[in-house]
Amino acid sequence: NTAQIGSVATPVATQVAHYTCPVPATSAYPSLCSTGQPITLTNQAHIYGNVSANNQINGNGMTNGGLVASSGVPAPTLPDYDRASHKAAATNNLTGSQASCWGNQQITWPANVKITGTVNLSNNCQVTMSGPVWITGNLNISNRGILRIASGVTTTPAIMIDGSGGLNLANQGTVAANSAGIGPKIITFWANASCSPDCTSVTGTQLASSQNQATINISNQGLGAPAELYARWSKIQVSNGG
Repeated sequence: NTAQIGSVATPVATQVAHYTCPVPATSAYPSLCSTGQPITLTNQAHIYGNVSANNQINGNGMTNGGLVASSGVPAPTLPDYDRASHKAAATNNLTGSQASCWGNQQITWPANVKITGTVNLSNNCQVTMSGPVWITGNLNISNRGILRIASGVTTTPAIMIDGSGGLNLANQGTVAANSAGIGPKIITFWANASCSPDCTSVTGTQLASSQNQATINISNQGLGAPAELYARWSKIQVSNGG
């Protein structure tokens, strides 16, 4: 529809390696595909900036540089995160119910907190997080619920989410930075593998099936602009004004 990457004023370089083969997946997944095109743009969807994508021939909907290369894009190395140290530092504990809020409530999460279970923020409530957070379930923010960073936080705090539902940001739910512009890094760790959520490597059919599940969903005017979002083994899905 009208989704876009970059803008006329701020083009964004986009690279797509097309390492999504074989189909159906085998132990050789992920490998470079030899056929097909990795980018599909429909209706008014657009990419502004230089686009390099292995096997991509169709450059329609790409401008301000547009399609500049159809080969030579290497498979990226996924950024890692020191999950073990984050877990070890969690000296405070809350249940999912204690960490949840609704109906104009305002609560604060301490730094280095482990939240056991799923957390729900809704109906104009506000949660202020003081530092790193580990959630063993899911994090749902909706109906004008707000998760904000405390004013004294000066470095990006991480939120680790282990549940298969991950982060759901919808219906004007908001992740807000503090006055210094500090937002959170939100990482989901679920994978369709027995080692989940503590996997250090996922490949083959397990990776292929994990990538089919969205563990970060932003929709219906969900606002997450200050956040760095990372679905470690799975998928981020943005839709309907997210």
